[in-house]
Amino acid sequence: MSLPLPDLTSTAQVSFRYIADHATPAGADRTPVAAILSGPDTATAGAVLGLHGFRWTGETTLVLARIDRDEHHHTEAAADVLRAQGIAVTLSPRLRHAIDTDWCFTVFPGMDHVDRADIRELAAAAQQIHDGITSGRLVVHAHAHDPNGTTVALATYLGGKTVELSGQDHLRHITATYPDLTVAQALAQFQQRHPTTVRPGPAPATDTEQAIAAAFTPTAPAPSAPAPDPAVPVEPVVETVPVYAADPGDHEQVLNHFFDQHGAWDKVRTWSDETTLASHETLAQRVEFVHDSVHDDVAWTLAAYDSPVSDRRWHATATRTTPAELITALLDAFDRDGTSTGPAAVTEQTLTRITRPLADAGWQPVIDGSSVTWTAPDHGAFLRFDARAYGRPDSPLPTWTLRGLHAGATAPAWTMGLSRDTPEAVLDTLAFDLAHQTGTRLAQTTPPAVQAQVTGLPPTPPASTRPSAHR
Repeated sequence: MSLPLPDLTSTAQVSFRYIADHATPAGADRTPVAAILSGPDTATAGAVLGLHGFRWTGETTLVLARIDRDEHHHTEAAADVLRAQGIAVTLSPRLRHAIDTDWCFTVFPGMDHVDRADIRELAAAAQQIHDGITSGRLVVHAHAHDPNGTTVALATYLGGKTVELSGQDHLRHITATYPDLTVAQALAQFQQRHPTTVRPGPAPATDTEQAIAAAFTPTAPAPSAPAPDPAVPVEPVVETVPVYAADPGDHEQVLNHFFDQHGAWDKVRTWSDETTLASHETLAQRVEFVHDSVHDDVAWTLAAYDSPVSDRRWHATATRTTPAELITALLDAFDRDGTSTGPAAVTEQTLTRITRPLADAGWQPVIDGSSVTWTAPDHGAFLRFDARAYGRPDSPLPTWTLRGLHAGATAPAWTMGLSRDTPEAVLDTLAFDLAHQTGTRLAQTTPPAVQAQVTGLPPTPPASTRPSAHR
């Protein structure tokens, strides 16, 4: 089997994802989209994103937040232009799913008889009005409520015409223009039509307008740390790292959060308090967590069945040292896509599709006998597909192996294994997180005793005494 290496014609890379991607349930209101730029040459990418409404909020981050909540459509348009420029683009799984779903008929109720392009044209006009007001190009003099309770306003474009507006957010539109009247004359007529409800200035910001303003708020740089005082105990230093290099975190908290966020799962009593079993209401999905597991022990086992009495269709395992962010991603994907069927056949096209986020982030694939391994640019983790295990349904070896190496003093090697019939959507989520998600870990300068106290794990033994990362 041959596998083409990534062929990027530009050194710039852009990854798109919803802000708080994992916290956004399927079907919820759209959230702003963040574009994360990487690579030494990002000027072209930043210019393209700016033309599509993205605004800089950090040194490498731009955000798109629209009044019509149609960020995913305009993100796709920007992505197409970026790809045409030879720039590598990655879309998070939730964002790619949203691109293929209907948007306008839920945002514009009662307009299902109107063409979607026409609705987007109306939304674009409302967006232009919103941008004019927020940028100061359109000055609102007064607002009021008409007899139907609709918010109306009188405003003037700088150096241009005076207009009357009706509605709010994506429903706001121009109802009248006054090219022959001065601002004072137009305002006098506006006050005559709404004598009891007229108020000076713009109407109070709506929830959507406040959310957009918050999304565009630049990320403040971290304040510089003061010089350490020898008389004061050293506080642990936390650094942001790729998710595969993160500390294991609190797996007990991950389990509790899973039960809190997913109401279809019940906690099942077992013969021992050392293990918690979570069962889906369909009885076709189960999660097992071993509380007293340590280091390389398997702490998590997930299994999906065709029915409550059938054989296991597919399963996944993860060690206690796996970063909590990846465990959360696996559990969320298992709840959302766990009953989906796996790929009918794993071909070169299947592998390319599943590992596209890794290729876009610079992970290099290498074929070694019957396996293909994608390795992170810093060699801190890899994803491996074992064709021999895939060809033997009864093989005890995992078809897919995710592994983080010894990235830090408190981040020992971790392993996640998935069987041959794992749904492609689950693999896609994990690949995206490996490529683009971040986590935290204690800086390696922190004393081992402090590290153990914060992570809840024993201090990591010296390299000469701890188990090998490649057993």
